Amino acid sequence: MIKDELLRLLFRDFTGKSPESLTVLPKSGSDRIYCRMVRGDFSVLGVWNPSRKENDAFTGFAESFIRAGLRVPRVYQYLPEEMVYLTEDLGDLDLCMWVEEKRKKPEGENEIVEMYKSVLKELIRFQFDADREIDYNLCYPRRKFDRNSVMWDLNYFKYMFLKLSGTPFNEQLLEEDFVKLADEIEQVWSDGFLYRDFQSRNIMIKEGIPWFIDFQGGRKGAPHYDLASLLLDPYVELGREMHDELLGFYFSLLNQRMNTEKDDFMNEYRMFGVVRLLQALGAYGFRGLYERKPNFTSSIPAAVRQLEKLFEGEGVRKKFPELLRIVENLYTRWASTDTDHRPKPEVIIESFSFEKGIPETFTSDGGFMFDCRHIVTTENTEVANNTGNNKTLADYLDDRKDVQDLTENAYRIIAGALAAEGIGKVKTLRVCFGCSSGKQISVFCAEKVAEMLRREKLAEVIVFHHQIR
Repeated sequence: MIKDELLRLLFRDFTGKSPESLTVLPKSGSDRIYCRMVRGDFSVLGVWNPSRKENDAFTGFAESFIRAGLRVPRVYQYLPEEMVYLTEDLGDLDLCMWVEEKRKKPEGENEIVEMYKSVLKELIRFQFDADREIDYNLCYPRRKFDRNSVMWDLNYFKYMFLKLSGTPFNEQLLEEDFVKLADEIEQVWSDGFLYRDFQSRNIMIKEGIPWFIDFQGGRKGAPHYDLASLLLDPYVELGREMHDELLGFYFSLLNQRMNTEKDDFMNEYRMFGVVRLLQALGAYGFRGLYERKPNFTSSIPAAVRQLEKLFEGEGVRKKFPELLRIVENLYTRWASTDTDHRPKPEVIIESFSFEKGIPETFTSDGGFMFDCRHIVTTENTEVANNTGNNKTLADYLDDRKDVQDLTENAYRIIAGALAAEGIGKVKTLRVCFGCSSGKQISVFCAEKVAEMLRREKLAEVIVFHHQIR
């Protein structure tokens, strides 16, 4: 039985009725597949994950967090052997998107500070209150973020980023810095709960309140790591003033839970920040440079800038000289490649009719062409008589899996070309979608892919429909 059919059955078992729609959500940085199932005004997420241990950790931790009064999604149904479960749908608005919208408003910065303070209050509760509820036997792949875990992350950075990006380094000197860094981190108190991936895209905003997801990698660990994951998050670059204010706010919360010297804590925070950002760069290297996923590649400059700030402190600079040299090299190479510092590539997307002929502009300029003629719209004349940019037809097509597959695959191909070795070499790219009439499927696909490219800020996008205005 294919997984979407199994998830439909789970939905029916839970609600007593079948879902009216099932939409597969775009994949991110994991092997998990999410789909949104809706009936009336009730919506759930169906999840398939090939890792049984991760599933056990997520579902078990969710129960523990709910007992501790933390805002995490409820798990409605779980079939361990089939590796599928139903969980509460928290919507699509994450903290990263929320911040982006708030920054457009004059009073937005104050709202951002207050939201982050509320998130930090919850972080403390995860680290200390939830710790009493957690079954650490569920932790995967390791019960504690210890010295071995640190070395895994550091080597992940070495092999998945430094080597893939062709960054030169001295193997022996880098290993010596890695060992020193792991040794120092091993001395830090680490008996709280470590969320492991406490960053903006794992914090959902529902009715103005933060909720928390993707905690299946949690384990025992030091509080500094999750703090660095949030405040040094490459997806949301906080200004220095805001960062320092929030860091001080968190320290005041921590001091209510345990006694610690501020100078010691700040030095430890910088070291954990280095480890976290090196791990993130390893992930961006694997997902972006190796798997050619441009939304990961585009995060590299911000991660490098955050890393460079941590090396401004004399303690870090003097202790880890080879890492310092590497960071300076990365900053020179990557920091100026961010979209804030260079023009975005241009993508021209056209819809056309095969009956009228392939656009001359495509035959002369080249690019990508996608044939949509294998997709039949519908026998429903009320829907079929509309053009692809009409809401009635667009809503209908948006729910169809064959259309989703086409647009998502087209997006991945286009985005991969835009990444062009991770440096953004492509300046202009022409893309054509063709169908029989040039008015329906091709129009919808052109608009949909344009929307996806704009959402990820990968390019300046121009859309032109040859057969309709």
